[in-house]
Amino acid sequence: MKHLQFKAEYLDKLLLGIKKSTIRVGKMNVSVGDELYVHCGGYVIGRIKVTNIIHKKVSELTDDDARKDGFINLRQLLNHLKKHYHKLSPDTIVTILEFEWLEIFKNRVTSEEFAYKGMDVKEIVKKALEKYSNKFNEKEKALLKLVLEEGSIRKAAQRLGSLSKRKVIRKVIRKAFEIISSNESLS
Repeated sequence: MKHLQFKAEYLDKLLLGIKKSTIRVGKMNVSVGDELYVHCGGYVIGRIKVTNIIHKKVSELTDDDARKDGFINLRQLLNHLKKHYHKLSPDTIVTILEFEWLEIFKNRVTSEEFAYKGMDVKEIVKKALEKYSNKFNEKEKALLKLVLEEGSIRKAAQRLGSLSKRKVIRKVIRKAFEIISSNESLS
């Protein structure tokens, strides 16, 4: 299942049902009927179903589009879009993704733990290094040790100089999770 990220500032609007859509620059790889996990503020907060997808230029957005996205009017929406997308122009194509809630989770799981079926990332890393170290190359081991030292994927990526490094770190942790899962389900 696919995932949809929101900044923490939108949490209340999402949970109260004020925000019924999201507007993203470019064309999103989703279809009407898709179910998506919603991440907000570092947590997975529930599941939504895509009910409508509209592509428009920024210049074609309306007050109604703004209200569905949880804003008072078009001007407020445009200010927020410009804050998130610095190279926004009137001709920029956006995707309006309308959705309905299928489930709001009572117990939130951090986004990091969610990817690993609720297992704590630090526990995965610790177990991988202690029991399965021989299954990783030196670069992978260094990344796992860094996550353990820093306490999170995000902090480890920041220490490497860029949040974009999270992708590489997650790949190694996913490998560790799969190794642990396959070996420990057999025993």
